Amino acid sequence: MNTSSLTWTVDYGAGPQPCSVPHAWRQDVDVRWEGPAVYRTKLAVETEDQWLVFHGVSYRAIVSLNGEVAIDHKGIWDAFSVRLPVGLVDVRVEVVKNGGATYPVKDVLSGFLPYVFHTFGGIFREVEVVHSDAQPFGDGSGNLIKSPRIGVAGTKLFIDGQPWFMRGVLTWGWYPAVGAPHPPMELVRDEVRRVRDLGFNTVKFCLWLPPHHYLQVLEEEDMWAWVELPLWMPTGDEEKLEAMFAEVERIVRQYRHHDRIVCWTCGCELSESTPHGYRKRLFEMVRELTGCPLVKDNSGGSEMYGGDLREYGTFYDFHPYCDTMFYPPVLDSLMPGPRKTMPVMLGEFNDYDVYRPLAGLRERRPFISDPEHPWINREAASIRSCENYWASSDPRLNDQGVRWLHDLPSVLADPQKELPPDIEEHLSEESRSRCGWIREFVTNEVAARDAIAGYIVTGIADTPISKSGVLGDPLHSPGSRDLSGVFDDLTFFVVPFRMPPWVDGGNRPGWWDSSRRFTGTQTIQIGARSVRGFSGEIHLIWENDLYEAQSVHVSLPPDTPAVVADLTIELREGPATLWIKAEGRDKLFGFQGYETLEWKQLPQWSVEDPLGLVGGNRTGEGEGVVTCTGSLPSQGVALLSVDGTVALPFWRENVSWNQSGERFLGCWDDLLPVSTDRAIDPTWLDFRLPGAEWLLTRVDTRTYARHPYLARKGHTVVTTLRPWGGLGAQPYGLAHNPAGCELLRILMSLSASG
Repeated sequence: MNTSSLTWTVDYGAGPQPCSVPHAWRQDVDVRWEGPAVYRTKLAVETEDQWLVFHGVSYRAIVSLNGEVAIDHKGIWDAFSVRLPVGLVDVRVEVVKNGGATYPVKDVLSGFLPYVFHTFGGIFREVEVVHSDAQPFGDGSGNLIKSPRIGVAGTKLFIDGQPWFMRGVLTWGWYPAVGAPHPPMELVRDEVRRVRDLGFNTVKFCLWLPPHHYLQVLEEEDMWAWVELPLWMPTGDEEKLEAMFAEVERIVRQYRHHDRIVCWTCGCELSESTPHGYRKRLFEMVRELTGCPLVKDNSGGSEMYGGDLREYGTFYDFHPYCDTMFYPPVLDSLMPGPRKTMPVMLGEFNDYDVYRPLAGLRERRPFISDPEHPWINREAASIRSCENYWASSDPRLNDQGVRWLHDLPSVLADPQKELPPDIEEHLSEESRSRCGWIREFVTNEVAARDAIAGYIVTGIADTPISKSGVLGDPLHSPGSRDLSGVFDDLTFFVVPFRMPPWVDGGNRPGWWDSSRRFTGTQTIQIGARSVRGFSGEIHLIWENDLYEAQSVHVSLPPDTPAVVADLTIELREGPATLWIKAEGRDKLFGFQGYETLEWKQLPQWSVEDPLGLVGGNRTGEGEGVVTCTGSLPSQGVALLSVDGTVALPFWRENVSWNQSGERFLGCWDDLLPVSTDRAIDPTWLDFRLPGAEWLLTRVDTRTYARHPYLARKGHTVVTTLRPWGGLGAQPYGLAHNPAGCELLRILMSLSASG
């Protein structure tokens, strides 16, 4: 019997108020308030075999029946129960949430939600009356385990004996309209169907436990689950760690019967916060209780996040968050090599924060008219109707808590961060375009690496600390974002040719650019990977019949990347689009032919380049100068690499605002081989080149700070872009970088026309 029809009240200390359960007290009171809040109800009990089951209370619940304490339970994520006496029963539940002085975040299994927004308190999941001879959930035994559906052979995964590749998306349990990680069935179904339609087959519950009906919906929609237990940055106190261990065991026993769970991790990015022996015990306990072939002690791993290098698990789990040009070599560095043969899983990766326009946030911020009133409950209805309470500058609604990123309130109050609505809309569109391009590039790189058996994209929804949700803002998203790069059952990619350059007496790692090529004879290799295997014709057709079409018969074994086609063409200057068609699937690749840059054909230009980045020192006949030394020529181009710069990622957490009018500077494929890990310091630029016009601007999508990548005053052009490449998978040296040659021509043209 569900008790939703019962009349409940909640008392925050100023008298009881009606409420309905499930209930989280949210902005009814100061968000910093830990309680205790007192819930009460009455129910009639007719037989002695009835139990009152609480499916989730945050955090401590002291349950009294007719004035006598029946249970004192601590724990957010596990269910518990009390036997009901026959007759009319007065139920009183005193609740204290985590995050305050009594139960600090790190002292309990808080998960990651306190770092997303804040802690939550209340009877946030269902309460029901069940008939049972034995105590339900009394010892945490829950339901018995089912046989795992997932199988592992070497580095490969199988579901019910069939080859399978995990394509997952991460959720932190952020549901701002609900106020607690307990989405109702209809919201779950909509969420699951939307991510499934984007090509995902798995949801990773990162550091929280979903309601059981979420796993039911996954089964109905033929989706799968990765459960990551809510251990993150815990205290080092041994007694508290043991209490967490016991709670983890109760959780696992209550969830292990779901055969849609194909992977378990005992915690996340634990670094130095847990001893290796503790992690080993967690791993062994979860492995024994579940029988699951995929169990890991620490998602992210010590090799990537520090800590004792003794790790325990049946698969490798890494969280690469890279600037895009570094993804290929970083993924290479994570391959097993001589280590034990196990699947490589990317337990979090490939995030991208889109630009969230500030104007709408300002319009929908909550406002409290009575700053002296200690309780917010008088205005709770209007607060709840406001979408962006997490953007408020009032700490009672939006306290920083343990969040390391809490910039938005100050950003919204800063008039210097304001941009015209049309510019904000442009940046929003540009960032969505960039998001789709980055994710496609990265998933193509994943497809090319045989040992990778699955990945988890961060994440499902935008949150107060990130804007990387594949479904956008959970409150007012216009629709799902472009994610054309999700790994399909059959996917194609361009295989880059290796080009280790000779530098200072020896070779360095290096590759040719996959899509930007010099004109003339070019060979293009196409690779493919099919999860279930593929045998059939592949058609390679150039748009507008620019080059000769080809058809090849391909036989791919299951889940094994391979080269399927070699194309040799006489590449002309300009764009060329290749369509690959197979079994109703279409994929296109864009190529661009650029001419080499020959300094002997530019006698009017001098070069100051002691390191040989763009060709070495030379003296020209004109006034134009290209300098790599940090000096600013009165006429020419200054390529900055250290002086006058600040270290900032080019692709992550920002969008490039192209104000130059140059197509090249707004094309992601062109920018990839010349992108940089530094921006121009605006203070330095104002001092050295006052009044300079910004032509390419980095706009941070978290802090909204702006830094120039390219600026011009008169005939002087300065930039941190790298025509010589050399970062990550970029071609090394101007002579090997077609896009770099084109960029340098553009920079010299901007100088000449200034």
